[in-house]
Amino acid sequence: MRFVLCLSTSLLASAAASSEEPPPPPAAGPISVKMSIAEAKRAAPSVQWKDEVSRHSGKTLSITGDNAWTLEGHAYQIKFRPLSYGASILTLRGEHEVDSLETCRARVVAFATHFDRYFEGLEPRWSIEDQMATQPSSATITAQRSPEGHLFVTAQPYIAPAAAEESDRKRTVLSVGRNARLREVLVADGSALWDFIKHASRTYDYSIGADGWFHKNESAGKSTCSIKAELRSQPKDRPAFELLDTVKVKPIALPSAATRHHSLDGFDLPAEGVTLQFRCDIGRETGQLQGCALPTAAEENTREARAARTRLREYRYDPKQLDPDNDLRLQTNVTIKLSRADRDPALAAAAPALPVWAQTASPSELSRHYPARALADGIKAKVVATCRIEPDLSLACLSFETDPPGLTMFEDATKRILSKYRASPRLKNDAPAAGSIVKVPLRFEFEE
Repeated sequence: MRFVLCLSTSLLASAAASSEEPPPPPAAGPISVKMSIAEAKRAAPSVQWKDEVSRHSGKTLSITGDNAWTLEGHAYQIKFRPLSYGASILTLRGEHEVDSLETCRARVVAFATHFDRYFEGLEPRWSIEDQMATQPSSATITAQRSPEGHLFVTAQPYIAPAAAEESDRKRTVLSVGRNARLREVLVADGSALWDFIKHASRTYDYSIGADGWFHKNESAGKSTCSIKAELRSQPKDRPAFELLDTVKVKPIALPSAATRHHSLDGFDLPAEGVTLQFRCDIGRETGQLQGCALPTAAEENTREARAARTRLREYRYDPKQLDPDNDLRLQTNVTIKLSRADRDPALAAAAPALPVWAQTASPSELSRHYPARALADGIKAKVVATCRIEPDLSLACLSFETDPPGLTMFEDATKRILSKYRASPRLKNDAPAAGSIVKVPLRFEFEE
């Protein structure tokens, strides 16, 4: 009988717990982070909303309303942006003149108290510095109430004199509302900072991060109180990224024959060639590949990887096919095959174009970019960079040959130096410079 009784009690408790509804989505006045744009406008019809319209699709991406919500005498601008898969961002900003630090503190406290009703405890955004600076052995607790009736508790830790002398900042924790705890930092110049944060959890799809500042401008004779917060809806079923459907969406630009040829300058491939598989992000608005990575770190710093990355820079997709208004990360897999057949005998025999330089690197830039390890070890090198002159007359370098070979540290230095170069619009033979392939030699030497 005792076993049955315990089981029944457990089941009743479980049923009661499951029947409890989570708190509603956090809201600033009538505007909830879970609304659609149309619902937000209907909820606050008196606000003069400004639409951010997509240049790709013409649809409204976000709305912004000044003085859309007021709390404790502090008016806030609201920006609301729905995201994909039910996510959204609600940003609140308010900056106003105040008569004292205490007034600003009361507004921050009221702000935290308001949002504490939605979250199971707000916490200070602690840093390692804060934790090291405040190792209290005791604390003084005081309770205060603002003129508007908001109660808050101050916990003032005792800090050893040696630690206190290390900083002009006095850190405390304010306990407000049900479970909210704010960090307060009072600075010796009379200014103050506050912050709190709460991440989404397994049972609540929303997060918040907030900061407040009090700034006293003695010369202007006024003080300002600024409060900013970002609320997010983060559904648990929202994926981390989308993978491009490569059956439906094909690149609209691929590496040119010249790029494939010159990317192999300076090294030989095995007869079977080399195949590399990259996972890349795609910029939805540009169609360019970004952040391409190989499966292992050992593959990254090789000549083959550098040659492949040169080719990846020329891949382009049509943004119209990439859902450019979508905020979610877009990824794709790209296979690069390096083959001896990529070498073009005609290009190999052709003399490189002769540019006229409108801008080069200064001697100080050359010395600044000399690899520190090479300088310490007394290593000299000559680097010949093969580059394409871009439409803006900058250089996009395709390959590097070093003498002695294999000194990749000099390749990186050469790339940084040549980023300062600009060609004249015409080559020495008066042909257009843009699109031409040029070879740029650099010597890294120093006095013995």
